[in-house]
Amino acid sequence: MAELTATRKLYFERELSFCSEIVAIQQEGGHTYLVLRDTAFYPEGGGQPSDRGTLTLAGRGLNVEDVQIDEAGVVRHRVSGELAELAAHSAVVAQVELQRRREYTALHTAQHCLSRALELEGCGATVSARLGGSAATIDVAHNELSAAALARAEKLANSIVDDNVLVRAWFPDPQELATLPLRRAPKVEEQVRVIAIGDFDFTPCGGTHCTSSSEMGVIAITGTEKHKGLTRIRFTAGPRARGEFSEQRQQLARLAVLLGAGGEDAESAVSRLRSELSELRRERGELRARLTESYAAGLATASLVVFLAESFDAAMVREVATRTAAREGVRGVVGVGMDAPPSGRPLVVVSGKHQPIEARRLLSELTKELGGRGGGRPDFAEGRLASPVTETVLRETAQRLVESA
Repeated sequence: MAELTATRKLYFERELSFCSEIVAIQQEGGHTYLVLRDTAFYPEGGGQPSDRGTLTLAGRGLNVEDVQIDEAGVVRHRVSGELAELAAHSAVVAQVELQRRREYTALHTAQHCLSRALELEGCGATVSARLGGSAATIDVAHNELSAAALARAEKLANSIVDDNVLVRAWFPDPQELATLPLRRAPKVEEQVRVIAIGDFDFTPCGGTHCTSSSEMGVIAITGTEKHKGLTRIRFTAGPRARGEFSEQRQQLARLAVLLGAGGEDAESAVSRLRSELSELRRERGELRARLTESYAAGLATASLVVFLAESFDAAMVREVATRTAAREGVRGVVGVGMDAPPSGRPLVVVSGKHQPIEARRLLSELTKELGGRGGGRPDFAEGRLASPVTETVLRETAQRLVESA
């Protein structure tokens, strides 16, 4: 690799198809890599994934799956396909995948445009950006971003799209470079490539970009989240945005069908369902309270009350056990609820008011004998029983453990 000269980079000239020659063939990690004399395949870098495409040579076709560049400027193409008897100095005809190039070209240009708009609207400077396969993001140095500020930045960025300004990419000489209002400092000292979106943004960058701002189509902020002290902004643009918007429209249409409403009525239908759900939850809560109160009232008072409620969840078992433990003459309560695989049956042990048993100790001994786990305080403990148990076995085991304490 050290003896290879830097690859001539045709992607700076926005090429998509080209002819070249294999300079070297390398094997690494079970993969085959080709070094070409020149290439239009953009290598991964600057937060942008690499191009993909095909190479054709001597009647065989190879898929370009990944492209990387080293510090010496040598570009390596990871290929798959008919790899037998590949030879250096063979001529190749190459084709960059057009749709993928368009997608990331639009996203990268949109990132520049949106980063500038965010900065102008007081949303902070861009610290880093990433154009991932499923999400494009910008991390800005700002902790609290209002929805209004983000909306203004999005609107400003889209005004540049609408203006259809020229997007220029060139290598200015040092004198010209010094006069340009760069949004950030270059990461290299020589051969600095600058991307200018009209007079709106000037950024040093080696990525692929549109030739005019209208090629971005639309720029949309799709969400934000906190990330390592910064705010991460998710966005979309160009062909990816069209695909995402189309899928969202289809999802809305499917939801409208499920709701029995037209697309324009889906919002009111969801609002109605939310209101109905809130009322049903309130009624359910009242019914659960009545049921647990009634169940607790039906339990016979004893020194040790043991019950197994096949249809009660953990919260209901807890409520019944706590109510029952408050009675006079009750030393403790052991309650088990419905089976909930794979976690098992909820088990609750509560100390009573009269000569109370130690709930934590009894639960520990019950789970040791019957199988399970749990813990808690001396007056209240809960856990899970791993195996099915009958009320008779539960009562006899608990009674024996209390009497032997």
